Amino acid sequence: MKVPLLLAEEISFSYEDRKILSQVSLCVNQGELLVLVGPNGVGKTTLLRILSGSLAPQTGQVLFVENEQKICLSSFSPQKIAQRIAVLEQQGSPSFDFTVREMVSLGRYPHQRRFFQGEKATRDVEMIESALSQTGLLLHADRPFYSLSSGEKQRTLIALALAQEPKVLLLDEPLTHLDVKYQREIFLLLRTLTAQGLAVLCTVHDLNWASMADRVALLSGESQLHQGPPFDILTEPLLLQAFQSPMDVREEKTPNRSLWIRPSTKERE
Repeated sequence: MKVPLLLAEEISFSYEDRKILSQVSLCVNQGELLVLVGPNGVGKTTLLRILSGSLAPQTGQVLFVENEQKICLSSFSPQKIAQRIAVLEQQGSPSFDFTVREMVSLGRYPHQRRFFQGEKATRDVEMIESALSQTGLLLHADRPFYSLSSGEKQRTLIALALAQEPKVLLLDEPLTHLDVKYQREIFLLLRTLTAQGLAVLCTVHDLNWASMADRVALLSGESQLHQGPPFDILTEPLLLQAFQSPMDVREEKTPNRSLWIRPSTKERE
């Protein structure tokens, strides 16, 4: 049985007169890869920001489960939230020419107030090296961030998040602008992290990657949210309802059972 760590309960949010989310509920479970999909502008990024504590819902609440107790996320300080939840937003570039190790070391900031004054605790060093190792970056640790490939940059940002020692990892479009090789590397890394007990929620555009998640949340217009195993959610009727465009969904006859999804070339009836 999956243990919930982060809960959104009846979340609503509007930008001025435009309603983005209306009474949306979602749970992120320990040791699970949950993929959030849906059309552009439906509120996926807004929901991630609310789950991370960087945006307050107008109604509803976000709860963090700790020691079998549900605690309102708004009761934590930003530092305490960062010790529990790490967030990887859509990829940007740092303002300074950091090395990979320097970038990853930023993840220790929530745990060490005077980190940048030179007081590197043993735990800080251990977690930085562990994050570099988990993401396969030990050999690149002294390279400048700008010299990395897109996939290596994304792994560096994930390593930064891991250095925070989070219980939950939230990622907004981590596969965007990556070729298939790097998309596969990042997706397999996320699967490895969930196998180690981390709770991971990410948004993706490619429904074929979503089909390989443990669970899918499909957010569509009017804040309809369908949640469940990929085979139950990534169906032609639900995808048509969400994207207003027909999809061909086929089950691949492989030992691991998989889905193959592409836009349909058939005319809508």
